[in-house]
Amino acid sequence: SWDNSFDDRNVAITIEAGGLRELPPIELTKRPMATVTGRITTEDGNGTRAEVLFVDPDDEEKMTWPMEFEVEHNESTGVPTGIFTAKVPAGSYKILAQRFDGTLLPAYYTSGEGNALGFTTAETVQITDAGVSGIDIRLESRPTATVHVQVVDLNNSPVKYAWFLFHDAEDEWCWRSRYRSGA
Repeated sequence: SWDNSFDDRNVAITIEAGGLRELPPIELTKRPMATVTGRITTEDGNGTRAEVLFVDPDDEEKMTWPMEFEVEHNESTGVPTGIFTAKVPAGSYKILAQRFDGTLLPAYYTSGEGNALGFTTAETVQITDAGVSGIDIRLESRPTATVHVQVVDLNNSPVKYAWFLFHDAEDEWCWRSRYRSGA
């Protein structure tokens, strides 16, 4: 299932020419769901919003998105506290926190101080249907730079309404466009 709430099941079906036109019912086993709680902070200790993904410990590319996910906010300021609650199928996972705007570096959970250096050093967390708490991950700022760009024509005059796009090398943090008037 899209949310991994059911166990996979391979079914062999033989279809002969002019034969079976409808698939028989395929029963799947529902996986027990669990609640995972923790806090996502920036390097200075402030709460932040980030996506929390649950990664198969044997396959970095196989990720489970929570069925439900919520980050608490300060009711008076609207600022995220970083405290999150996620509902996922029980199982073994490496837990990844990342922001898709690219402002903070992604990080994997590991118990103790700091984060794992990457997938291979991330801790595998056993999540039972009783749930898990205390999954705290600190995200560090992504190095940034200031780039000044001016589009000019062959006469070295600014081109009005010219624009360009920034893309990261792996195209994983979406694009940002900047507009600069030549006036």
